[in-house]
Amino acid sequence: MKREYLYIALALIAVAAIALLLRAPSSGPTTTPGEGTTTPPATASTTAPTSSPQTTKSPPSPQTVTTVVPKAVGTRPKELVGISGYLNTIPVVTKPNTNVLTLGDFLGKKVILLEFWTYASLPSQRDIPYLVRWWNAYKNKGLLVIGIHSPELSFEKDQTNVSTALSRANISYPILLDSFLKTWDLYGTKNWPRRILIDINGNIVMDRTGDGAYQETEQKIQELLLARAAKFGEAKDGIVIPYQVPPGASDPMRARIPVINLGSARNAGALGNASSGTNGSQDVIPASPAKNDVVYFTGTWDFTREYTENKTQGTAVINYGSGRVSAVLGHSTLIRFKVTLDGAPLGDRAGKDVVVENEESVLYVSDERLYEIVKDPAGYGEHRLEFTLIGNGLDIYKFIFG
Repeated sequence: MKREYLYIALALIAVAAIALLLRAPSSGPTTTPGEGTTTPPATASTTAPTSSPQTTKSPPSPQTVTTVVPKAVGTRPKELVGISGYLNTIPVVTKPNTNVLTLGDFLGKKVILLEFWTYASLPSQRDIPYLVRWWNAYKNKGLLVIGIHSPELSFEKDQTNVSTALSRANISYPILLDSFLKTWDLYGTKNWPRRILIDINGNIVMDRTGDGAYQETEQKIQELLLARAAKFGEAKDGIVIPYQVPPGASDPMRARIPVINLGSARNAGALGNASSGTNGSQDVIPASPAKNDVVYFTGTWDFTREYTENKTQGTAVINYGSGRVSAVLGHSTLIRFKVTLDGAPLGDRAGKDVVVENEESVLYVSDERLYEIVKDPAGYGEHRLEFTLIGNGLDIYKFIFG
């Protein structure tokens, strides 16, 4: 009888333990949405890979992830590898007769901020005003900012294009060209921008993918600089300064979808009346833009892996939902075309790259870069955007919303 009571007691204990396990919260890692983002945190099952014609392994669309990714926190940073060029490094490098910058030269001497970015990425561009401010405010207090330019598109591998982008954004901190994504792969980076902070002991203490969290980052920079000053017996004056939003900074806006890619490698579901997933010229049959968030064309368009290019006069039309529209565009020389919103000039809804001529909204494109087309002070709205092209040769890589 005692043995039977013992068995019953053991069984009750086992049932209670199972119940507690079922009620316990998950202890797995969590992610939080980026500050002011319009897209939810991505997971491995929702982030689609993308491709680039020049690399065997390529990063995904930069508009798909805005999350805190603490996977490297507590580890030692790896040396930067496969760098194809160095910009703005000469004032920083300590070795004579070289512009080559290595992490090893500064670990244990500086607080280091690594930023993976690419210049035609909208989230990367949102980070830039803050990086410029931090560099100017803290470089003499022991902060070293290093931009690792890891390109998505082929034209972003061109050093001249990158140099032009640095001048346009007033970037004077060091930029290392990771044109073949060697450092990107070494660090396991999946998206732009990615921000890594390294303390004075050479340990990674912050690892964030996505724009946002700027006040949190600056507070961490100040904390690390104070620790550095204490270690080296340096003055702490000027390290803790009030947080300020820098000139040129902008927050994401709500968008129905974040990005539409037009190159054949990634345009599945993006085309209203043209064939997706194929390279080559298409004489597009005109169709009324009935669906939202797809592009309708008239004229002849040549599709490549990364972009589509108009070969005749024509139009590109999209019904979208957002308060802001940008596009990655390019042209071999200079092209001018008309832009309308709901059939009218853009007026006060025009982005910074749209100009007014003869009461029309027009856009001039020559450089391969990100162009801001719509910035509606009213915020989110559902509208029809149309490009009317007279000349040919406009390369449209993608539309970006929000």
